Amino acid sequence: MDDLLHEDELWAFETAVAANKITFLDHETYVYYSMSNPNSMTATVGMKNIEHYLIILTKKLEMAYAQGLYSKSEFVERYLKNFANFTILSNVCTKDYSIFRKFYKAIGELFTKYFPGKKEFLVPPLLAYYLYKMKFDQTFILYGKFPKYINPLLRL
Repeated sequence: MDDLLHEDELWAFETAVAANKITFLDHETYVYYSMSNPNSMTATVGMKNIEHYLIILTKKLEMAYAQGLYSKSEFVERYLKNFANFTILSNVCTKDYSIFRKFYKAIGELFTKYFPGKKEFLVPPLLAYYLYKMKFDQTFILYGKFPKYINPLLRL
């Protein structure tokens, strides 16, 4: 895809899927400075960034489905859910409800399409909106409250 923001997110997943073997090291090999260039298009997360993250999630889910990755490892399932939760929904919950609802429903439909047995992102959108705000939106009055209830409801 031409002009895709955050293409490294997709490239890293494609590379991992194609690899025959992956080895993990017990130390950092790369330090990512997200704010190293404040003029960078990816330094702040705007609607275009979030829309591109949704495109990337779609591609990752397509690949995971085509390769049967959900049945091979719980790690892949957790990774894809975390990408949806922490990269997309954590940012979009700071926007208007109509925007959150659009993304939340799209993500729910994607997970239902590619992995229907998993039943992910099925909390009613309005309830999900407030739960995500409580979890991620630091400007929300109930931010940080009731984590022992919110995390299980959001399946984090």
